[in-house]
Amino acid sequence: MRQHDRKAETRARLLAAAADLFAEHGIAGASVDAIATRADRTVGALYGHFGSKEELLFAVVDEWLGDAATVVAAELELADDAEQRLASLWRAVSQPSSERWLALEHEVWSHARRNPQAMERLRRRYVETWEGIAMLPLQWPEFASAGTNAPAIVGVLFGMAMMHQVSPGSITDEMAVRTLHHLVSSPDTEGATP
Repeated sequence: MRQHDRKAETRARLLAAAADLFAEHGIAGASVDAIATRADRTVGALYGHFGSKEELLFAVVDEWLGDAATVVAAELELADDAEQRLASLWRAVSQPSSERWLALEHEVWSHARRNPQAMERLRRRYVETWEGIAMLPLQWPEFASAGTNAPAIVGVLFGMAMMHQVSPGSITDEMAVRTLHHLVSSPDTEGATP
């Protein structure tokens, strides 16, 4: 195996192990030793790839976000109408594959509440997400309010996903799409600034 392939495999194993342990035990409860052991790698490899446990946490969440964005972008392109497009956004945060991600997102938020640098990094990541949502009306004019409502859209998606995990019948797919439709198509006279 080439060195590049070994590095990529090590990185992937560390990310997978960290995702599991952060979701199971939180950032404070997941030691670098336990992550390295679960990945069958050394602590030195963890620090060599990520520099710190906090960087590893952000890398785990950012990787999921990147993967989800790729899937959602493809689904948006293939969708025939606004409801299908909104359903793809809902699926990205509500499907079983995203349950671990939501726990990790809460872990990042909780960590950032106690760490100003992490909060600034989290804020920048959310602003990038809001800016991406704000671009939707350029391609789909029926999403006219997506730009001004982008922070609310993200907040509602996360909140509905949490309630869906608590009680799957509490937030149906139809309810989620209807709620999102209201946010992307309703005029917002006050607007919002990231």
